[in-house]
Amino acid sequence: MILEQKAVYQKLENVGKAQRSLLFFIIAGFLAFIFWASFSPLDLVSMANGSIEPVNKVQTVQHLEGGIVQKILVREGQPVIKGQALIELETMNSGSSYAEMLSRVNSLIADKTRLLAEIKGDETITFDDVFLAENFQLAQRTETLFQARRNQLISSLQAQKDEINVREKTVQEMATRIHYSKKRLLLVQEQNEIEKKLLTNSLSNRYEHLDSLKEMNKLESDIAEGEVGLAKTKASLNQAKSNLVAIQNKYNEEVNTAYSETRNQLNEAEQRLKKYKDSLERTVLRAPMDGIIKNLYVVTEGGVIAPGGTVVDMVPGKDGLIVEAKLPPQDIGHVQQGQSVFIQLASGEAQNYGRLIGAVDSISPDTITSEEGDVYYVVRISINDEYFGKGQNLYKLSSGVLVTAGIITGQRSVLEYIFSPFVQSLPFALTER
Repeated sequence: MILEQKAVYQKLENVGKAQRSLLFFIIAGFLAFIFWASFSPLDLVSMANGSIEPVNKVQTVQHLEGGIVQKILVREGQPVIKGQALIELETMNSGSSYAEMLSRVNSLIADKTRLLAEIKGDETITFDDVFLAENFQLAQRTETLFQARRNQLISSLQAQKDEINVREKTVQEMATRIHYSKKRLLLVQEQNEIEKKLLTNSLSNRYEHLDSLKEMNKLESDIAEGEVGLAKTKASLNQAKSNLVAIQNKYNEEVNTAYSETRNQLNEAEQRLKKYKDSLERTVLRAPMDGIIKNLYVVTEGGVIAPGGTVVDMVPGKDGLIVEAKLPPQDIGHVQQGQSVFIQLASGEAQNYGRLIGAVDSISPDTITSEEGDVYYVVRISINDEYFGKGQNLYKLSSGVLVTAGIITGQRSVLEYIFSPFVQSLPFALTER
């Protein structure tokens, strides 16, 4: 009996030890879980659906004036580089207008150079080497005109100078005659005085005295007429000198006026030439950037492009890719620029290619409403990778690929996660309607 009681006590003691050990392990495990849950972080994530997009949007290429298609040099899906010719238009009107205006500009340049040489009084025209090489015949004709005008001016000035010389000589001769006539008059007057005395003393007769009086009167008349003629000749001499100055001044005025008008005409013509040149250059439509031809709206040579018509849509090729995600409005308060983002494919293959890491680059300032009525903020996420996956298992990023973005807005512990429903309900505890 005693042995049986001891056996029972022994069994009870063994059971108590096992229970105490189990309780110890349960308490230790609970404490370990509490410790782990207190310090193990969980990411707070705002999820947003989006797609891969080029950094620069699809660019539409249009033509200002329009025209008739001569050649189509690209096809849809073809990669192109900046400046590459895409489409050629017929150049009939643009080419002829440009050639006519270029000829007009060159002619005005030649006239301007000639007139400047005339203003400076140069003996010949000095043309720019490039202009001379490209417009040799025009330069020769302009030089011929310059020399003809120069010779005409020289001839006119020389004729006037000759007239001045003749009149100066005439003035000198008339002054000399008057001078000698005055000297002769003095002698005749002296002779007349002597004859008066002789006549008074009856040593001479009246007849002889009349001859000296006649000569004296004639000399006085000649001197008076000579002085009048000399005054007129001097006046004509001064007029001739004035005419000489007037010829030069008139020439200078005409040349300066012509130079000013030519310069203004040249400025206007150069502006028009630039427009014609731009129009001519636009007959070859070129790629504004590196990229890929997405849509080609002209498919037949000989077709007509309307003024301002769209010709090509291009997707940027080397400007990089971004993620454009649609963020629900309720999460906007948690998201800010610079936050880390994980990106994965939105398809069922996501687990095969893993995730990419990016960063929030920008957030739209206001919500956007889609045609379906969905309201969201646009979040642009920068990425550096070109592929999902690693090694041989790669998925190339390209415009339009659908992805899911998880924006990491913060962290909290597992313990906070477990108790958050209870904590969030505390403000509403012990209240009733």
